[in-house]
Amino acid sequence: MPDTTSWVPQVVYLKVMDLKSRMEHVAIAVLWHEGAFLVGPRAADDFLTGFWEFPGGKIHGEETPSIAAVRECKEETGLDTVVIGLCSETVHCYSSTIHESEQSSTRPLELHLSFIACRALNPSAPINPPFRWVSSERLSSMKFPAANQALLGQLARIDFVEKFWGADS
Repeated sequence: MPDTTSWVPQVVYLKVMDLKSRMEHVAIAVLWHEGAFLVGPRAADDFLTGFWEFPGGKIHGEETPSIAAVRECKEETGLDTVVIGLCSETVHCYSSTIHESEQSSTRPLELHLSFIACRALNPSAPINPPFRWVSSERLSSMKFPAANQALLGQLARIDFVEKFWGADS
């Protein structure tokens, strides 16, 4: 049976599919020490301004989520960290659109988030603003992006915190 589709619709279809299926892979360092988590407000010119976040960012090239989480934490907070383990992973799609710099079109923001439990090598070291240690109790009253909600539920459980940071004093 001959192929009846022309190459033009296929190219248009592939471009539309690429916009729909593109996903950002993000690694997030989750640090806890003496009853507090390390968080900071999102920048004023950032997507989701007004929300709080854990240190983290895009995974580059051949990086693993763990390597990216350690790198991003160092870049954003100034703290050196070690990885304890994977807290959780989630895929989240924000229905609002973002503008792509190389194109005039917009697309939904799709994220694959890897939340990595980390421990600061020197938790009393100065932290780059605007990041700060926030008590576990206060964390639940802060405004975080929707993609963080499942993790926040886990962090509210003492058994979950002890699983990763139990030896931390």
